[in-house]
Amino acid sequence: MLLTACLGRIPEPVDYKFSQQQKMQSAHHWQVLAADVANRVNNELIVNDYLKAAVFVRESCGDEDTPCKPNATSSFEEAFRDLLITNLVNLGVPVLIRGGDDAITVNYKVQLVHHRATRLSTMKPGLITAHATFITVFRNIPHELKTIASAATLDLANQNLVSSGHNEVIISTSIVKNGKYFYRGSDLYYINDNDSFHYQTTSPRALSLPFDTPDS
Repeated sequence: MLLTACLGRIPEPVDYKFSQQQKMQSAHHWQVLAADVANRVNNELIVNDYLKAAVFVRESCGDEDTPCKPNATSSFEEAFRDLLITNLVNLGVPVLIRGGDDAITVNYKVQLVHHRATRLSTMKPGLITAHATFITVFRNIPHELKTIASAATLDLANQNLVSSGHNEVIISTSIVKNGKYFYRGSDLYYINDNDSFHYQTTSPRALSLPFDTPDS
């Protein structure tokens, strides 16, 4: 019976190795991302010998052949397009006002991801053990130093034991020429739950999704 029970066990869930993910909390962070994406686009144009080729920047709603319809973009998508064009122009990249058959298209797509579960960011592995070891090894040190070490542990806990929120955003950028990709990149960020409306479209379907609103 014991052997049968062991054979019937399902795999145990384990966490990924510790990693970090940035959080966008201001329009300045949008500018930082736009500048980084513009640099990547410029580098790819240089590598692929498109130094003088003009590009057209376009947001997509689905695949790269599906441009967004009027009033179907979020405030972030509109701002990101403006910021991306500004940075490309400042880098000397020719940017078209309207796309053409011969133009290189820079597409970007924004996807808002909503998690229902409450997720906590725990302390980095080993920090609590390291502080506990310090206090144990130096148990004969003055009481004041022990107090400082304990306070440092509490500071670390206060800094790390925070909620990750319920919303993330994925921004994918593509460079397409003659129906083929020659660059593709995706960036992932945490965002504040109460700011998720910046990344939602104004379409009726988007407004009906169970995301937080500015008044929540």
